[in-house]
Amino acid sequence: KAHLCVDNERFRDARSQATSRDLMFCGRWTAIKQPLFAIDVAERAAALLGRRVSVLFVGSGELEPQLRAKAAGAAGVDVDIRGFATQAELPGLYGSARIFLFSTAWDPWGVVANEACAAGLPVIATPFAGAVGEIIQDGVNAFVRKPEIEPWADAVQRLLTDDDLYKEYSRNSLRLVDGHNYDAAAA
Repeated sequence: KAHLCVDNERFRDARSQATSRDLMFCGRWTAIKQPLFAIDVAERAAALLGRRVSVLFVGSGELEPQLRAKAAGAAGVDVDIRGFATQAELPGLYGSARIFLFSTAWDPWGVVANEACAAGLPVIATPFAGAVGEIIQDGVNAFVRKPEIEPWADAVQRLLTDDDLYKEYSRNSLRLVDGHNYDAAAA
């Protein structure tokens, strides 16, 4: 079985940097990936937490004008729209975040999940990605929820306020992605 994979060590090594953002979305800015939903989640999480929430957007796509407009009006949210990033830049960007938002409406796998898990990030995901059930496991390293704002914001709040849960999910992300590497794929 050949796995989709990334260079896990590059992402794991980047995790030692100090995190500066609460949330991260990485992917194409298209309707099927639902990047605008991530801002809705960040806004609700900010209200639940009673503080500002920061979110990093990495990628590009046709929804960029809408993403920028929604970001400009987001209440309680600091939005950093990074845009396209090279493979060399990705580990450091993942390493700067605490939680990965995987809001896809459909994805046959989602290599971004490998990247996030290899960086030790807990994941909040929809059930519509092939990686769910393998490297994204509900209650182990992730919250797998339908794309509804309240359950996602609740998951963000739990991860940002329960340090033990956060650390457990982070360790589990590293463990679950470990076998999805180039050697295993080649074998």
